[in-house]
Amino acid sequence: MFRFDKFILEENRLEYILSIYGLLVVLVIAIIITLLTWLFKKLTFKNQNIMLYIIGAVLAILEIGRITWHFLNYYHINGTLAGTNWAWTVSFQMCAQMVWFTVYVLLFRTHKKEGNTIFYSILFGQAMLGAILAFGYIDMIDNTRHLYHFTNWQTLVTHGLLILVPCCLIVSKRVTIRLKNIWMPIMGALITAVIALIMSLITDNNFMYMMEFNLVGIKIPWNYPILLTLMVILELILFVPFELVYRHKIRKNNMN
Repeated sequence: MFRFDKFILEENRLEYILSIYGLLVVLVIAIIITLLTWLFKKLTFKNQNIMLYIIGAVLAILEIGRITWHFLNYYHINGTLAGTNWAWTVSFQMCAQMVWFTVYVLLFRTHKKEGNTIFYSILFGQAMLGAILAFGYIDMIDNTRHLYHFTNWQTLVTHGLLILVPCCLIVSKRVTIRLKNIWMPIMGALITAVIALIMSLITDNNFMYMMEFNLVGIKIPWNYPILLTLMVILELILFVPFELVYRHKIRKNNMN
C-alpha cells in the first residue's frame, strides 16, 4: 500500500478515470459524501464542530503524508534528494492550496459563528469546484499503481473531503450561497493563481496552467483570459441554482 517505485512497466498501467471501474469509484465516493452530509446535519452544533475539526486534521495528515511519501520515493529510487522537483512535490496547484486553506478554516474558524461567509464561499466556489473537476481529470489517479496504493486513495479521500466540507456547511445553514457573493471565490482563485504563477516562474513549473494551458496548447499570456472566462462560467453554474432556490424560498415565504 505504501510501496516505493523502482521502475514503471507500461503493460501494468491500469485505467481508472473514464472507465466503468473509475465511474464505480466515483459513485461510491458520492454515496459516502451524501451519507456523511446527512449525518452531519443530524448532529448538534458542538458535535458538528468536532467533526469539522477531525476533517481538518485528517486533511492535514493526508497532505503531509503525500508530500513525505513522494520525497521518500525519490530518495529510494535515486539515493539522494538532490535534483528533486520539490515545488511540484509540495504542489502549488489549486487543490493543494485549497487543502491548506480548508485546514485553516476548519481548525481556526469553525468555532466562530460570524464572519465566515467569505471563507465558506471560497470553500464552496473554489475548493469544491476544483475537487469536482479533478475527478474528471485523466491524471488524477496514478495508473501505474493500484487504487489501494497510498498515493491514490489519499488523492481520492482528500478531494472527497474538499467536496464534503462545503456540503456540510450548506446543509447545516452555516452559509447561504448567494450570487452576490460570487466575487469571493473568484477573488480566491485570483490569489491562488498569483501564487501559482510566482512559483511557476521561480521553479520552472506550470502550476494551474499559468505558463501554458497545455490541454489545448495555449501559452502565456493568452491562456489567462481563457482561464478567467472558464472560472467565471463554472462559478455561475455553481452559484445560479442556489440563488434561484433562495429567491424561490423568499417568494414562497412572502406569499405565506
